[in-house]
Amino acid sequence: MKKALYLILALPLIFTSCSKDDDSIAITEEAIEGVWQVTKYDVEGSSLMCPSTITTDCVESWQIGFLSSDIDGFQYTSNTTYENGMVSYDSGTYMVMNGNLLHTTSSLDGENNYYTIESLTDSKITVSFTTDENSGNSLLEGIIEADKIP
Repeated sequence: MKKALYLILALPLIFTSCSKDDDSIAITEEAIEGVWQVTKYDVEGSSLMCPSTITTDCVESWQIGFLSSDIDGFQYTSNTTYENGMVSYDSGTYMVMNGNLLHTTSSLDGENNYYTIESLTDSKITVSFTTDENSGNSLLEGIIEADKIP
């Protein structure tokens, strides 16, 4: 009888102590607004963040800013520093549609880049992408993870 009583007393503890922690949020332009520090940049399973074994031009630091809407739409900026000392700046517009992120560079080619937002919390974003390697013949797949800078 004592065993049955202990079992009955223990059941509420078992079911209340195991809860799913899912802090994901809705994917909107406003949800990704802010400055993000890239922590992972992999292409075809290989890291392009320093130290990298596949390139001497690895990425030392990369920050992406998603800014609030203005007359030209939602704006983004990108500031990348490479191990070889080169610094790259980019900017353009972005929008979120059905969980996908589209940004258009402001460079002369006006290139469109599509990313799938795999997960988004208040402090972390993970996106995957497929892009062509300039020739249009070779598709590359990759993933980017970033932490939001408070």
